[in-house]
Amino acid sequence: MNETISRGSIRAENHKRTRFLLLHAILPIGCGALIYTLWRSSTLLVFVWYRSLGLDPWVVHSRLLARPLKQWIPQWVLFSAPDGLWVYSWTALMLLIWQGTKPSAITAAWICVGVVLGVSGEFGQALGVVPGTYDWLDLLTYLLAFVFALLVGRCILHREHSGDTAKIPAHWLGLRSPQIRPQAKRHLVSVAGFAVLILLAAGSGESKTDKTDLAPTSNAPATKPTTQVIKPETQVEAPARNTVSLGDIVSEMNQITERTAGKELILSYEAGRFATIEINPEVWESFTPLQQKAVGTRFATLFGRTGGMSCRVQVYGLEVGHVSMSFLSGMQYEPK
Repeated sequence: MNETISRGSIRAENHKRTRFLLLHAILPIGCGALIYTLWRSSTLLVFVWYRSLGLDPWVVHSRLLARPLKQWIPQWVLFSAPDGLWVYSWTALMLLIWQGTKPSAITAAWICVGVVLGVSGEFGQALGVVPGTYDWLDLLTYLLAFVFALLVGRCILHREHSGDTAKIPAHWLGLRSPQIRPQAKRHLVSVAGFAVLILLAAGSGESKTDKTDLAPTSNAPATKPTTQVIKPETQVEAPARNTVSLGDIVSEMNQITERTAGKELILSYEAGRFATIEINPEVWESFTPLQQKAVGTRFATLFGRTGGMSCRVQVYGLEVGHVSMSFLSGMQYEPK
């Protein structure tokens, strides 16, 4: 009878911990990742991962669909909330893993490591030793997320536990080996969780190999795109032997206003052997697929007069097509 009650209690406790894991650890970090994916600059490292996984079409489509909502989202939600969600998720996860153990310096260290990293990083930015820009709102978000996670954990998880139920979290990763002590299991699960969250945090950093996006940075106003042409500080024209430069192509394409309600098609560009052109999202979304294809074909015609320069066409910093040389048909546009 006692054994049956004990198993029933462990099963109920297991379900309770699973709900807590989903709602207070996985869901917050997922919401933060969604904010980065839909509305943050695509020069971030996570977008390099998306491209490597072949998720570009899904990401571009999702960002285009979510674009109208951006003007209604407060700045702190776009730029501070994801970091706070990261701290909240980590703190909640550690409270869950170390639930039922005696208070100790080790337990406190695991629980506080998230907020300590966030706060120290923010102070490092203020001192100029850590890349980024100091923002007091980020600092406040870290602290509030940490305190809120502690309060939620105390309300939901704070209770007496038996020795059996205290072992449950370590079993979630399959660490059932009797040779591994319960305390060691908790450390292993904590290290695994730390590695995952650090990986997610790394994805929010700037990519060193892809700087083509012109969306707002983490501390810039997230405003609706305008038709003003944004040109790079240093423009490198195509070689002199070419009959048409990239600047000439941009000027000619921006003169096509009959289908763009007078708005310029190209927001900005970067020259080079493989150029990059950033299309006005508002104009691009107003085109039908056939019209988008026609624009790409016009690009191919113009780039055919540059002497072999190729081009990447982007919307929100994500590639929607490219112009390149084909052995059989010359320069051609291929949508992505």
